[in-house]
Order: sequence, then structure tokens, then C-alpha cells
Amino acid sequence: ARERLAREVNDGAIQLLFSCGLRLESLLPSLDDDAAVKLASVLEDMDQTIAAIRAAILSHRESDPDEAPLRVRLAEVVAHARGMLGFTPALRADTSLDDLVPRPVHSHVLAVAQEAFLSIARSAAATRAELAVTARADGLTIEMSDDGRGISRRRQDHGLGIMRSLAAQLGGHMYTGPGIGGAGVKVTWSMPLRQS
Repeated sequence: ARERLAREVNDGAIQLLFSCGLRLESLLPSLDDDAAVKLASVLEDMDQTIAAIRAAILSHRESDPDEAPLRVRLAEVVAHARGMLGFTPALRADTSLDDLVPRPVHSHVLAVAQEAFLSIARSAAATRAELAVTARADGLTIEMSDDGRGISRRRQDHGLGIMRSLAAQLGGHMYTGPGIGGAGVKVTWSMPLRQS
């Protein structure tokens, strides 16, 4: 029942909020600077609300001892992203993820992937996206690339800020660079894995 409720909230309320945010963001170029700043502030609040709802869903899923393996959950995130993007992103996930990545880290990995897909959806022109998740004994790396227009100059992408802050909290790093074929954005997010 908990998983069904999480899926309904994720597929219903979050998608509606996200869709409203995209429609509002499309108005930014037609507004004067003062109105654009005010609307950008509202959009950031909407992003924070979406992030909070996603975090609550992930937290409830994380407490479920019968939760699916990380690679399966990543595939679910990718499948869900299709609705936002209009295409299915490519996924490369190490077969060693479930052996090397501790369960408490799973929610961070999923949150970063979801935020990255939200950022790609905001670019509005991406036709391809790739998510790669690799793990070694000492660290985890998530790479997300797209071929869109890149980060909006008019509004700082709140999702990238969330990912950067999370990486710092976990002792990791986040970098951005050119995406697929030199277009769009490539986000490289990493964190150490402390083995017990």
C-alpha cells in the first residue's frame, strides 16, 4: 500500500506541479525584469516543494526492508523520466552497485538521478539523455548527460544547487560541463563510500 501511494503521489501530484512549473517558466522571457525575478522565486519554491515530496517518498521507500535492488529502482526512475522528457533516457548501471553501495546511500543516488532528469526537462530541447552510475570500493559516481540547450541563463537551476549541496554534505563533489556532442550539460556527481 505504501509503494502504491508513493507511486500515485509521484505520478500525480509531482507531475502536475512539474508541468505547472514548466508552463510558468515559459512565461519568463515575456516578462519585465521585476516580474521575472518574482516568478523565478515562485518557481524555486515549487522546485523545493517537489524536492521535499520526493525526499519524503524516498525516505518511506528506504525504510522498507523488501525494497527492490538499486539497479531496479534506477530503471524505475528512468522509466518515470520518460513522461517528463518525451523520450526514454539511456541507463548504464554497474552490476556491482547493489554489492558496493550501502542501502542508506540508495536514497541519495535516486534523488540525484531524479533532480538531474528534472533539470534536463527544464532545458526543453533535449532529445537524448544518458545516466551512468558506477561504483568502486571507495566511491560512487553519477554522470548525467543531455543534448539540450543547457542551463537557463535567466534562472539558476535549483535542482543543480540541490545536487551540489548534497554532494558537499556527503564529502563529494559535483561538476558540470558540455553534454552529448558538446551540447547540453554533463553533470558529474560523486561521493565517497566508506566501507565498514
